[in-house]
Amino acid sequence: MVNKKVKIKESTLPKVDHATVAEGLGAEHYPPLRELTKEEAEKYEPIGGPYSIGVADEYMIRRNAGSMLAVLGKSIDDVVGYRVLDIDEEPEFRKQYGNKYGNVVRYYAKKQ
Repeated sequence: MVNKKVKIKESTLPKVDHATVAEGLGAEHYPPLRELTKEEAEKYEPIGGPYSIGVADEYMIRRNAGSMLAVLGKSIDDVVGYRVLDIDEEPEFRKQYGNKYGNVVRYYAKKQ
């Protein structure tokens, strides 16, 4: 029996057009959340705590923001943007979560 390596050229998952899905669900507009730089994030106030996600794609970031904000009694409209934290940020959270190299996101709102 010969072992052959299989080369994967691209993802087999279909691309999802979030605007089309939002329109189909009756949403009037689906603004993407803006990814902030570290310097931009300093101008805003963090909402809630850090949030650990498996994959840092737009869908997961938006879905997790909606879940967290619902618990806080806020809306996705309150979010200005998000930032995927560097590996050296939030070491205590990463230790409690048990994955110091995982993706950790923090959401931001306008300062009040």
